[in-house]
Amino acid sequence: MPVMKNALVTWMTFAFLLLWAGPLTGATPESAEKRPPGTEEKASVEEDEEIPYRYDPKGKTDPFDPFIVKKTRDLSQIREGDPAGEELRKMLAILEDLKKPKTELQTIPLSAIQLTSILKTDEESVAMVKGPRDAKGYMLKKGTYIGENGGVVEEIISEERMTDLGKQLIRKVVIKEPFLDKNQKISYRHVELKMPGSFD
Repeated sequence: MPVMKNALVTWMTFAFLLLWAGPLTGATPESAEKRPPGTEEKASVEEDEEIPYRYDPKGKTDPFDPFIVKKTRDLSQIREGDPAGEELRKMLAILEDLKKPKTELQTIPLSAIQLTSILKTDEESVAMVKGPRDAKGYMLKKGTYIGENGGVVEEIISEERMTDLGKQLIRKVVIKEPFLDKNQKISYRHVELKMPGSFD
């Protein structure tokens, strides 16, 4: 009798465990049942793939734009009678006047102008450039206005220099462009137009 009682208790315990564990092992998660076959593999493949980053400048600060110009673009924020604000307004007016096109060459961005030749004489050096429109040619000499940012030709260079690689031909036009610096004064930066194949 005790043997049967023990067997009955063991059997009941075993049955209870089967009933309790059955639904846990046999059931599949609800989300897995609803998911179409093969989706899990696809999802994991998509996670592994790297999406290439694309820069979108919209709403971001231009790192090449002088800070003071960016900060003070809205002149309506300058208070009437503020000496610093009036000085800034004056400098911006001068800058705008310097950038105002005086020649056809000043309506073309520098990036679209190509230096084609340089002729050096005893008196002066002149350069020939061409613009994007019908490859029209223009002659440059010192003091010629060029580009959309009020640029002026400062120097025309055509010379040979010794370098680590031997004698190299340097042919370029140095242009100075006005901008408003951090002290709210007109300063100039240098930009170069180089001949194809020029070393420096």
